[in-house]
Amino acid sequence: MKIGKFASTNNLTIDTIRHYMSLDLLVPQMDGAQYNFDERCQMDLSEILYFKSIGFSLQEIQTLLIFKRIGRLTDYEKGLYYRSFFEQKMTSINESIAHLESVKHKLADAVNKIETTLEQSKSSEPFGIPLSFLSRISCYHCKSAMLLTEGAITNQKLVTGVFTCTCGMQYTIEEGILIVNSEDLITTHATEDADAIYVEDYIMHTDSEYLNNLYKNFEWAYKTIPFEHYENKVFLDLGIGHGFFLRYFYDKIHSSNQYIAVDHDIGRLKWLRNRLMSNPMHFDLLLIACDFKKIPLYDHSIDIMLDISGSSNYAFDHPEFLLAELSPLCNEACDLLASFLLFKNFSKNSKIKPFLRNNFKLTFVSEQISHLNFKEYASYVSDTVTRGGKFEDFFVEGEHIFNYAFYGKRWG
Repeated sequence: MKIGKFASTNNLTIDTIRHYMSLDLLVPQMDGAQYNFDERCQMDLSEILYFKSIGFSLQEIQTLLIFKRIGRLTDYEKGLYYRSFFEQKMTSINESIAHLESVKHKLADAVNKIETTLEQSKSSEPFGIPLSFLSRISCYHCKSAMLLTEGAITNQKLVTGVFTCTCGMQYTIEEGILIVNSEDLITTHATEDADAIYVEDYIMHTDSEYLNNLYKNFEWAYKTIPFEHYENKVFLDLGIGHGFFLRYFYDKIHSSNQYIAVDHDIGRLKWLRNRLMSNPMHFDLLLIACDFKKIPLYDHSIDIMLDISGSSNYAFDHPEFLLAELSPLCNEACDLLASFLLFKNFSKNSKIKPFLRNNFKLTFVSEQISHLNFKEYASYVSDTVTRGGKFEDFFVEGEHIFNYAFYGKRWG
């Protein structure tokens, strides 16, 4: 019987048969240029499959078959030997079962402890806008003060409400998120609870080198930025998304800080809000859903601008340099921590349109930061990567991207 027929007769693949042959579990005779599988091969295969079914590894099966073949065992000797071998295997399996039972109990205890911790950490307090932010919110259109015409306050936080300006502009507060012109917004989630495992999904479907660059970028910032010197300061986080930066630096933010996070994706903000509600907030946080050019804050109100790929994400659809557009929000001594996704080259099939490419070039970005009067304290350039993944599919084969991180202070 030829190998193909032998494999199909036993419902196995040819590769499996060849693997057994490579281990000398099956030893067919050559018939010309092909192997011939006879009755003895069928008997050996039947024993192999039987031994596998009762838990023996292929290496153990090798030992069994060698004793059978070389020792030329009588049925009695074979019975004695197999009994000894099977008893050893049963002892090993019983030890494994005992070990797995112990591991199972430990895992159950760990799960119970986690469940207890999760229950204890759940906040019964609704998410809202701390009243401390009211003096900072202005009309993006005319920069006038906004009047709170209605609202519900719980524990010094606005949970729902409406801000109105004399020029006619109006903002709403929905479940603690300030919404500016809902027509500008998008959502990546069908509901606020959808994609609850986004972070896990992101890690599983993003290239490891890309993720390592992200980690190294954050670690550089963690070790470089003197957060301990930023007491009583106001942060503005552009394009917070799912809050990777905020969660990475959560323990570095001082209780006296005010942290303002902006994104035009209302679905991601709701997702982030729900995640944050399970943690005790030790600083004041304001989530704003709006277009980047419609951030409802007074000019010169920001002490630390956090642009963690916000400008780069904006640049996929806009030619202007976002930080230049938002420069009026920064005070005269504003610090800037920015991270940009940049291209070393563009393929002829690039997804980045030619008129948008300046914002993805290191020389252009550096020049723009300099024009905004930011003096560099430190900077970081990552390695290049050639793959992103399901969520980072903005570059094509042949293109190399890297991260450029900048930390500096504005002078004048």
